[in-house]
Amino acid sequence: MREYTIDDFGFEAITEESHGQWEQSRKDPETGMFVINSSSVLTALIQIAGRICKRFASDLFIDWKSIDAALRDKSYNGGKYLFGFRENGIDHAAYVLGRLNDSWMHYKHQIKEIYLLEIKVAQATEYPDEIEIRMSFGPARLMEDAGTLDGQAA
Repeated sequence: MREYTIDDFGFEAITEESHGQWEQSRKDPETGMFVINSSSVLTALIQIAGRICKRFASDLFIDWKSIDAALRDKSYNGGKYLFGFRENGIDHAAYVLGRLNDSWMHYKHQIKEIYLLEIKVAQATEYPDEIEIRMSFGPARLMEDAGTLDGQAA
């Protein structure tokens, strides 16, 4: 049986996108943060949790807290984050992949919807001294070359 990884996931569609850049603190030159309006992404996550989760919807903020902390680190290179929504909470990537890769089929069916947040960080093309950040968010899907899940095309 094939083991899925986060790299096997892409977007079904991008529903939210935001751009920003690294800003150095004027008070403390040793600190700074990526300044990006992530409100639309967080709003979408909250709305999805409210629609699907009957309990433990606040699990979302556990994952969001780690993303927010990463945005305060200039060495952050970006990443992919999965959010698996169930009636009993929200799973982060490790739990989503654990459920999908588990041989007990009923675990896979507990996840109602999966969403992907991809954050990319790169040197600015117009201003090489600046670091740009881009957030893309939307429903996730297994990429074509990832095979099938439960005998259905990905």
